[in-house]
Amino acid sequence: MKLIQISDCHLFDDTEKTGNGDINPYHTLSRVLDDVMQQGCDAVIVTGDISEDDSHASYSHFMLMMEEKLGELPWKMIPGNHDNNDHFEELSQRHLVAGDPWDLEKWCLHGLDSRTSTSQGNVDQKQLAATESALAQYTSKYHLLCLHHHLIDTNSWMEKHNMTNAEDVLDWITDQPQLEHVIHGHIHSPVESDYQGNKIYAAPATCWQYALSEEFALADEAPGYRIIELLDDGTFTTSVRRIS
Repeated sequence: MKLIQISDCHLFDDTEKTGNGDINPYHTLSRVLDDVMQQGCDAVIVTGDISEDDSHASYSHFMLMMEEKLGELPWKMIPGNHDNNDHFEELSQRHLVAGDPWDLEKWCLHGLDSRTSTSQGNVDQKQLAATESALAQYTSKYHLLCLHHHLIDTNSWMEKHNMTNAEDVLDWITDQPQLEHVIHGHIHSPVESDYQGNKIYAAPATCWQYALSEEFALADEAPGYRIIELLDDGTFTTSVRRIS
């Protein structure tokens, strides 16, 4: 099972508008999806921040592009802090994985909604309890957890937009023996971390990349995505691919 993770699209209502680094996020997402389809995959997960400007049009652009580029390929998504609006709720329901485990053959993907009223994240105990219940229901599966916000301190300006209860969530993860792998977005950088034996992977953004420096800065790297191989014996391998 080859799973592709894309994240942080940050689309505008105007498909010709550019953002950070004079990058057009609509055009870079299009190129990323073209590259994804050339690689061949079985499913796609989008880990949040679809829109940059909360516009209905930005989500319409996204849905149409996903349908045109991916065709019948199954895909799901979770919200990011930029997706805290009615337009996301309206258009996302049939593709939403947060709170609805996704059966991927020998694996099961679980999504968390880490949105708050600010750019910071939080996952309440109700969500964690529901996910723990789902883990218990799929005892014959291997499991992958996804969320938007990062759990490990980046020692950078991004900590203004951190997960406020990251330690609680990390402790919960370590208490779930079925969970060994976590993926997230938000930081626009493919950082890989280890927390008490649990592997945590971030994805590059499909638009501008962040430098995890003390002050806000962009990294001089191309947009990209994460490739995840979920093997039938529970083996998990992953790599990052960037568009040229």
